[in-house]
Amino acid sequence: MRPWRNIRKSPFARSVGGMMAYTAIGQSVYLLTGPFIGRIYSPYEFGLYGLFFTFAVTAVGIIFLNYDFAIPAASSDDDARALTRGAFTLALALTPLAGMVMAAMILFQVAAFGGLPLTAPLMLMALLSSQGLVQLLQNWSIRRHETVVIGKASVTMNVVRGATQIALGALLPSWWILAAGEVLGRIGNAFHLARISPAPGSDIAPRGLQQEAVPNALRRYRQFPLVLLPSQVIDGSVAFIQSAGLAYLFGASGLGLFFMMRRTLDLPVAFAFRSLSDVFYAKLAQDARQAPERVRPFFVRSVLLIMGFGFAGGIPAMFASPTLFAFIFGAEWREAGVLAAIMAPASIMNLAVAPVARVFALTTRPYLRYWFTGINLLGTIAALVAAWAWPLNLTWTTACLSAVTFTAYVAYFAAGYVASAALIGQEPGTVRSIP
Repeated sequence: MRPWRNIRKSPFARSVGGMMAYTAIGQSVYLLTGPFIGRIYSPYEFGLYGLFFTFAVTAVGIIFLNYDFAIPAASSDDDARALTRGAFTLALALTPLAGMVMAAMILFQVAAFGGLPLTAPLMLMALLSSQGLVQLLQNWSIRRHETVVIGKASVTMNVVRGATQIALGALLPSWWILAAGEVLGRIGNAFHLARISPAPGSDIAPRGLQQEAVPNALRRYRQFPLVLLPSQVIDGSVAFIQSAGLAYLFGASGLGLFFMMRRTLDLPVAFAFRSLSDVFYAKLAQDARQAPERVRPFFVRSVLLIMGFGFAGGIPAMFASPTLFAFIFGAEWREAGVLAAIMAPASIMNLAVAPVARVFALTTRPYLRYWFTGINLLGTIAALVAAWAWPLNLTWTTACLSAVTFTAYVAYFAAGYVASAALIGQEPGTVRSIP
C-alpha cells in the first residue's frame, strides 16, 4: 500500500489526475454536442468545415516555426521570453501568408475549396491568431509545471465552442458557424489561461529584453525549426492531403462522413493528448535534464499501457459503431460508423503514442521521427492514387488509409524507442543541445 500512497502523493500523479479530470469534463461537454451537430448540419456543410479545419491545423503547425515548443525546454526564463517574442513576430508574418494561400486555392477551386467563400481566409486568420495565443500561454504553463490550468481552460473552450455551434447553427446551419465556434472557443481558452497566469503580459509581450536577445535565442534553439519542423509540416500536410483527396474523389459530402468519423475517433486521442502530453512533456523535459536514463523506460511504459487500455475498450466498440453513429448523430451518419470501425485500430495506435510524442524534442536523434513521416506521407498518397485508379469506394479507401496509418504509428513507436536511448549516459544537469 505504501508505494501506491507514494504514487498518489507525487506531484506528477496529481498533475496527471487533474489534467485527466478537467480534460474529461471538457471532452464530455463537446461529445454531448455531437447529437445536435449531426442533426443540424448536413454531411456537405460538415465536409466544407472539415476541409477548412484541416487546412487551419496544418497552418497552425507552421506559423511559429516550432519555436513555441522551445519555451518549456529553454534553459532560462530570459531565453523563454525571447523565444516567445520571436515566435510571436513570426506568427504575425506567416498568418496573413496562410490566408493568401487559402484564397488562391478558393480562386482556383482546388479540390472542394471552390465551395468556400473568399471570406474564409479571414476566418482562417482569426482561428490561427486565437490558437497561436493559446499555444504561447500553454507552453508557459508547462514551463511552470502548472499543467492543470490547461485542463481547466479546455473546459471553457469546449463549452464556448459547443454552445456557439449549436445555438447559431440552429439559425443558420452553415460550415462557417462551425468555424466561428472554433474561433470563439479558443478566445475563451486564451482568456482563461491569461486570467490565471501570474504574469501573462511579461511572458507573452516581454519588455526590457536586449535588442540582440531574440535573434540570439532563435539561433541557439534553431534545432526546433530545422530538425523538428519539417516532419511536423509533412504530418500536417498528410491530414490535409487526405481531406483534399477525399473531397476530390467523393465530394464534400463524402468528406463530411469521413470527417465526422475522424472527429469522433479523435476525441479519445485528443483527451489523451490534452490531458497527458503536457504533463508527460514536463516530466520528459525534467528527466532529460536531470536523469536521462529514465526517459526510455517512461516512454515504453506509457505507450504500452495506453495501447493496452485502448484495444481493450476499442475492439468491442468497433462492432457496435454503425448502430451507435446512427443513434447518436442521425440515420444519415450510419456510414460514418462503418468507417469508424475500419479506422479504429489506427486510431488506437495514435492514442498510444500521442501523449509521449514530444520525446523527439528532447533527444539528440530527432530525425528518426521521419520513419513515421515517410510511411504516413507515401502510404497516404499511394492509398488515394489507388482509390482513383481502380476506383475504390469510400469504405475501401478508408481501409487502405487505416492500414497505412496503423503501420506508420507502429514505426513511430519504434523510432521513439531508438531515439530515447540517445539521452542515456548524458551528464545530469547539463543543457541539451541538438546538433
